[in-house]
Amino acid sequence: MDEKRRIMKSYFENALPYLEVFYQPIYDLNKKKLNVAEALLRYDDGHHQNIEQVIRKAEEMGCVSCFDLWVLNKVLEQLPELKKRNIERINVNLSPVTCSSVEAERGLFAILDECTSDKSVICFEITESNQIQDMQQVIKLAEKLMKRGCHVAIDDFGKEESNLLRLMQMPFSVLKIDKAVVWTIDTTSFSKDLISEIIYFLHKYGIQITAEGIENQLQAKELSDMGCDFLQGYLISKPVSFKDFCAFIDAHNKKGSAEMKETPEEKGKNEPQKRKMKKSNIPYDFPVLAE
Repeated sequence: MDEKRRIMKSYFENALPYLEVFYQPIYDLNKKKLNVAEALLRYDDGHHQNIEQVIRKAEEMGCVSCFDLWVLNKVLEQLPELKKRNIERINVNLSPVTCSSVEAERGLFAILDECTSDKSVICFEITESNQIQDMQQVIKLAEKLMKRGCHVAIDDFGKEESNLLRLMQMPFSVLKIDKAVVWTIDTTSFSKDLISEIIYFLHKYGIQITAEGIENQLQAKELSDMGCDFLQGYLISKPVSFKDFCAFIDAHNKKGSAEMKETPEEKGKNEPQKRKMKKSNIPYDFPVLAE
């Protein structure tokens, strides 16, 4: 092993004890339930060093792919418990460096080949970035992932490097509208109409839309009325540990089951709210988890 690889391996192994995968629930507006989540890497060594600092250093050293593949392995390890809770899809992020690396690609497919679960459970989020050194390699990777049955999402759409050429070149099944774009909904009618047209146009090609950064009921209602497929943001929940995520989903599923068992009299009492929820198709009763 050469000196550079030794240093890279040492950095990753030193960080390993402090890594954890958090999950942020995503609400399915069509099925009206929490059945999707995004896996997010977290780091806590007790010295207030955050994951962004760790990843930035890993990118500089050339070992960020180790972190991406570790998250994927962890998600697949926890997948049986997630599927018990009717989670149908888990989003896993791939850094620009990982997407551009042939070596990282081999590691990625080695993990997927060992996975016996349905590959459609995994959705790989690819962020358009100026850090992508070989766009053709990224396009080929996306094609291979979709051929394996995985989903591919373009993340942070509308921010920084997003452009129409890449949208036309890269195969994908999910578009995630960046929170900065979502937050413009209330500023001008132009913003609202543009987002609505993007959703309408991509739906014609079977592409699903996730709106990120949903923080209030008005944003949720606007996106729901536009036909958006998924909502993600603090209105539903912040990212939480695997244990807390399971508890959150269990509580949500239990509440849903209890509502289905209501007596006709009880249903009558709640009818005004239920009509409102049906009309706008958004989760008015979601608690925002405390900080």
